[in-house]
Amino acid sequence: MRGLTLSTNDLPDHLDDRTRFELWRDTYCEWVGATELQHLDDSPFTGQWDFAGVRGLLLARFQGSRHSITRTAEQVSAFPQGHYLLCFNLAPTAFCCSRSGRKEMVHMDSALLLSGMEASPATACGAG
Repeated sequence: MRGLTLSTNDLPDHLDDRTRFELWRDTYCEWVGATELQHLDDSPFTGQWDFAGVRGLLLARFQGSRHSITRTAEQVSAFPQGHYLLCFNLAPTAFCCSRSGRKEMVHMDSALLLSGMEASPATACGAG
């Protein structure tokens, strides 16, 4: 089992909030995959994704600020990922995900199974 943690706690303290988010986002995209991430409010951004890979399954859990994450059909086509992602939501708010024509709400302490070959926008419920 491989593990990876991407945390704003590991970024230099002297960076402003926008730069911290951009560096965190770029690192996420480099190590996890092509996605679009956006910070959703004016509060200081904090984020920690923990990942562990087991064969064709990537386990993920998130804690931190409200943000959106989208994997577009174009990104899926250009950068196919043959694994599944089991995502655990540890944030204090639910997130909403649209996939295969269905909208789903993932509450705190719940999980969602996603395919790496499926476009899937996810955002804090009630946001953009």
